[in-house]
Amino acid sequence: MSRGDRRVVRFAVVTAQPHFTEWEKQCIQQLERVGAEATMHIWNKSLLNRPIHAYRFDFILLLTNELEGDWGGAPLGVWSFTWGATPASIDTLGWWEVYRKEPTVHVSLWQDHQLVQDGQFRTIQHSIAQNRRRILQTVAAWPALYLQKRLVEHGLERRKSLEVFAKRVFETPTFFQKRLMDVKVGARKVKVFFDRMFRDEYWNVGIIERPIAHMIQAKDFHITWLARKKNSYYADPFGWIDGGHVNILLEEMRIAEPNGFISTCAYSIKEKKFVQSPERKLVRPHHLSYPYLFEYEGVHYCIPEAAENEEVNLYRYEPQNMQWQQERTLLQGIPAVDSTVFQCDDRWWLFCTVARQGTEEHNDSLHLFYADDLHGEWREHPLNPVKVDVCSSRGAGTPFHSDGKWYRPAQDCSTTYGGRIVLNEIIALTPLLYEEVVVRAIEPDKESAYPDGYHTLSKVGEYTLIDGKRQFYHWATLFINGGKGG
Repeated sequence: MSRGDRRVVRFAVVTAQPHFTEWEKQCIQQLERVGAEATMHIWNKSLLNRPIHAYRFDFILLLTNELEGDWGGAPLGVWSFTWGATPASIDTLGWWEVYRKEPTVHVSLWQDHQLVQDGQFRTIQHSIAQNRRRILQTVAAWPALYLQKRLVEHGLERRKSLEVFAKRVFETPTFFQKRLMDVKVGARKVKVFFDRMFRDEYWNVGIIERPIAHMIQAKDFHITWLARKKNSYYADPFGWIDGGHVNILLEEMRIAEPNGFISTCAYSIKEKKFVQSPERKLVRPHHLSYPYLFEYEGVHYCIPEAAENEEVNLYRYEPQNMQWQQERTLLQGIPAVDSTVFQCDDRWWLFCTVARQGTEEHNDSLHLFYADDLHGEWREHPLNPVKVDVCSSRGAGTPFHSDGKWYRPAQDCSTTYGGRIVLNEIIALTPLLYEEVVVRAIEPDKESAYPDGYHTLSKVGEYTLIDGKRQFYHWATLFINGGKGG
């Protein structure tokens, strides 16, 4: 069905008050942008003088659980949210997760009793207000995204059977719990301040002498680590094999410099050790990281992250002078984080998260772009963000193909940035749909020199590159990085 052939989708909005809150307005505006029309606002059951089906709504957008009763009767059902691990009022959004010190807040969108969209957001343990504001800003787009998906998959066919919307029960914190929460949040604010002053982290890169597909099942694997330097850290390794060496591109950060840059080092396959220390290779006035590397038609290409500059640039390797030359800009005006490109089914796909000020989208919201040709026009996926999950969205290396399936490594940032790597199996990848499911988590070795995180896993022939994190506290951190912490 073409867009011009679609009739207007009509819906009613149910809220607790006669005036819309800011996030309720955002929900409605997003739906209107995709062609829907809000034809009635209900905040009191007395406003209804006939059965729901007589109003000819396509669906009911239920944004409160304070109005009791049966809201069934619209052909596309009742769309509603649940906040948190258990059904809860929006007034307690994120409250219990902070109280119980849970790492994530789980939000779901339902069509009647069918789960149609969900996501996990990192819990900000020292601020309930920040949790609520950040989450509501993101999920306001979910009803519109789901409507787009319905139009793409099924059109507007009517459901064969209507399910009655169940009354939801939620917990209200007691007076004692509220006072205890004040104490907990106060203590966590002190810890956050202390961490910013004195905590730092060190990243390093290593190599595993096994193919990346081995990581789908592997429980134990040996990592050969690059020799560390006191005043630099190394992360985001990607590479290619040249003769008897693995040439590696990586991010390097030095204590005395404000921005990261791209360096290169080498690992000897014969000697089974790193034989070249990192050397500066690509520098720009802004921060560079995640030098995503791939080969196409015999040419090595690199896409370093330049989110600060709001560009996704494609670099081409020139073997004559062993330099990287910028070839073209793939995306402009988008602060794309950890852009990851691969070819599948005669199309090129680019995964990234997006850095937006005051949000956690760079860690939890996966965006997708596609093109028919690497050097052609790139289009945004209509369902962006195609996924919202702080546990498995942000890119963590090269997608790979094994036993007829595609896998996409991603970061789990629910407890800490780059806490571990998960492998997503890609279920559906088209210009109209995207679906993936987590099939494996790769945990850092708590007995190793880097026990606090992994956040890159990349394929190099029959070898796999990885990086690891170690957190530490030191009084000098206050003076080295201005108390920004790790």
